This record gives sequence, structure tokens and C-alpha cells, in this order.
Amino acid sequence: MRIRPPSTSLQWLIVAGIFHMGITTVVFAIGRLALVPWLVDTDGLTIGIAIDNKTYRGVQQELVYALSTSGWHGWLAQTAPLHTRLYSLSFALLGKVFGGSILAVEPLNLVYYLATLTIVYMLGREIFSAQAGMIAATITAILPSSLVLSTQLIRDPMSNMCLLALVLLLTALGARTLTWGHALLMMCATIVVVGALWLARGNIWSIVVISLLTALVLVVVRMIGQKRFLVVNAIAIVIVMSAALVIPRLLESTTLPDTKPPIAALSLQKANNDMGMFTRLLMQIAERRDGFLHSYSANTSTIDNVRLLGAGDIIRYLPRASEIGFLAPFPNMWLALGGEVGRTGRLASGCEMMLMYVIYVVAFVTLWTERRRLQMWFIFIVATSGMIGLGLIVANAGALYRLRYSFWMMLFVIASQGILAISKRLMPDKF
Repeated sequence: MRIRPPSTSLQWLIVAGIFHMGITTVVFAIGRLALVPWLVDTDGLTIGIAIDNKTYRGVQQELVYALSTSGWHGWLAQTAPLHTRLYSLSFALLGKVFGGSILAVEPLNLVYYLATLTIVYMLGREIFSAQAGMIAATITAILPSSLVLSTQLIRDPMSNMCLLALVLLLTALGARTLTWGHALLMMCATIVVVGALWLARGNIWSIVVISLLTALVLVVVRMIGQKRFLVVNAIAIVIVMSAALVIPRLLESTTLPDTKPPIAALSLQKANNDMGMFTRLLMQIAERRDGFLHSYSANTSTIDNVRLLGAGDIIRYLPRASEIGFLAPFPNMWLALGGEVGRTGRLASGCEMMLMYVIYVVAFVTLWTERRRLQMWFIFIVATSGMIGLGLIVANAGALYRLRYSFWMMLFVIASQGILAISKRLMPDKF
């Protein structure tokens, strides 16, 4: 009997869901069998790749204990990041069956994974076509390191999903001619996503603000090009921007116990009220970079042991930050012995980076051939800003690798159009 491949989006999502559950099971089995104990523990946590798994596991255990002994009041009284609260509920429901393993949080991680694939697909469809969206979603689904980390207890799966959802909503706000009804729904959805991002990962707030400003600029460019005033679109983005400036003042970003909550430099937040936004931003860049240098001082994955003490230092470091943000880990690190992941882990990251170099080339070619698409430039500016920002702040190649995934996924969308064009030339009968 001939098995037909999936033909609808729902069928593809079912296939992706089964695939993710299979990968989670494999990662758990590798840990339980102690095949690589320095990399994966008996619960399936990749402690060699994401050491913060240990910290988050401890917080989740405390939340589950508080819920079982003190009820919802005790659970809410605990200081904890948003993603750990959600994971603790999954542990409370399934922990008796699966213990403290990654299998207990797979239902939630599966939602994040499928939602991320759906958003990437919709972003590709919004900017280019459904075929391009499917290519981008497929690359996102199978990227090995991202796939493995999507099974873990870290905040990356949730924050990546939220950031991509924000980019999708802003792309639609800028590209479509909205009615008041649609604008109201999109404004509400965007404000909710912005609030979730602040609660889940407040230290990327500057990228949120840059995304909003870029969307506003592109709406203005579109109005100039079309010689008409898009009242609804402009008002919608201004309202969302206003909400983004106020949210950090109204809500405290969630963080670990005994850890100072992040301060949003580009906001109306009360803290550091005596400083301007630009001064606060420069201070944050310097302080966060110093934090990474201190945390990874003995790590062989540290890229540059350079401190940035002011605006001049930051401006002069921008070319190097761009190089690091896009290209690190560099080829000279691929065969070196990694502090946590060993030589095998470094080699695996090198293989992924070679793939990314190809995707960069295809993406840059697409930028030229599709240069009239404003929506494409929007996601490129957001992705580039994010990666350069990471190059400025994150001095460790391993940490940089993890934080870059959402921006890579935006570039997958751009490259997918180039891959589709190449495929049509090579296999015209199939496309």
C-alpha cells in the first residue's frame, strides 16, 4: 500500500508533533541510559548545553511543593519566572507518572514548538507565499540544536514563540489595510504578546521597542509610496507603542528568586528616572556585557574579553559585534575542545554554522531580488538588530548560540524565498 505524504497544514502539524515527541523521548532515553552523562542527565536535561536547566528545575520543584502544600496562594507567593510557573503546572499534573523528567513538560513544550512552526509558516506566507512559509517552517522544525533545546525546561521555547508572534503581528499591521475591527483585535493580541515577552524575558525589551519603531517607520514609508494616509494602521501601531512604553512601569518582569528584575531602558519605567533612555541603554549594554564576562571568565567559549565603557567604545565595537552576532562560533572554534560539550559538540555547532553561512548567502541574494517588499525589510532589520545586539552584549559563544534562534528563524523566512526560486529553476515540474 502506498503511503501518501501529508497534504494539509493540519496533517503537517500532526507529523511535526509526532516528530517532536519522538525527539523528546530519544533525549530522555539517552539521559536515562547514561550514554553521555556529562551532557544529558537522567531526567533528560541537557546540562552540558543549557546549565540553567538545573536552576529552573529547582524553582519548579519549589513551586510544585508550594502548590501541593499551600494551594494557589502559596504557589503565587513564590518568586519565579513566568515560564517556570507554567512548567510547574505541567509537573503537578504529570509528575506522578513521569517524575521530574522532560517527558512531564512535553505537552507544554509541544505547544511552543508547534506554535513556533505555525508562526514561521504564517510569516513566510504573509511576506512571500505558502510554499516559502513551508520551507521556512521545515528548516525551523529540523534545526538540530534548536530542536533539542525545545525539549528542555528553559525559557527559550516560550520567549522565541512570543518574539516571532510579535514580528508576525507587526508585519500584518504594517502590510495590510486594516478596518477598525481587525485593528482592535490585532492591537489587543499584540499588547498581550508584548506583555508576555516582558514577563518572560525582560532583558530583550530593547528589541521589542526597535521592532515597534521599525514597524512604524515602514508604515510611514508605505503611506508615502501609496500617497495616502493609513489612519487605522498608524493609530494601531502608535497605541501598541504607547502600551509598550508603559508596560514595564505597570508590571515587574519575572525572574529567579534573589535576582534583581530587569530594567527596561527604552520605557517609562520608574527605576533610574534621573537618567535619559539613551544613557540607561548604554549602561545596560555595559553592565550586561560585564555580567557575561564575569560569568564565563574561565570558559573556553569566551570570544572577546573586551569591556565597553561608553558610547564611543560601543560604536567602535559595532563592526566586531556584527561579525560575532552573525558568524560566531568561528571556524577556528569548531574543532577545539569545548568546556561543556567537548569536541563533538563544537563540531556539531560547526556543521550548523556552515549551514547558516549558506542560508545567509541565500537570504542576502533574496534581499536584492525581492528588495521592493517592505515586510521583508522589516523582519531583516529586526533580525539584524537582534544579532548585532547579542554581539555587543554576549561574550560567550554557547550563550550567543541559544539566544540567536528566533533571529535565525526570521532569516529562514527570507532565505526560503531564495530556496524556492532555486528549486523552481532546478525542478520546474515539481514547483
